[in-house]
Amino acid sequence: MKLNNCIYRFLDKNNKVIYIGKAKDLKRRLSSHTHLPKECYDEKILVEFCIFETEDEMDFAERYFIPKIKPKYNDIWKNRVMTVDIPNLDNIKWYKFGSDFLIKCQLNKNN
Repeated sequence: MKLNNCIYRFLDKNNKVIYIGKAKDLKRRLSSHTHLPKECYDEKILVEFCIFETEDEMDFAERYFIPKIKPKYNDIWKNRVMTVDIPNLDNIKWYKFGSDFLIKCQLNKNN
C-alpha cells in the first residue's frame, strides 16, 4: 500500500513533536531519512502521519504545522508566527506508522 501526500511527525518519549516533514511516498521517505542530526533519530520514539488528497494540501499543512508547533529539529518556517487556527488541521487524525497490516486496519476503520 502506498501512503501518498503525507505529513509525518517524530515524537519523543514525552510525546512531544520534535520534527515535522512531508512525503509524496511516506514509506520511501522514511526509509531514506538521514538528513537530521543523530540526536533527533535517537530521541524519536514514534512516527505519526496524516494523509492529504493532494500535494498542495500536504504542502499547506506542513507550512501550517511547523510554525504552529515549532519542533526543535525543523529549521524552515519554525521562526514564522502562526496566529490563526484551522480546525480541520488542528483536529486531523494522526496514524501511528507501523506494519502494513496496522496501517490498513487504521485506514479501513476510518473510511
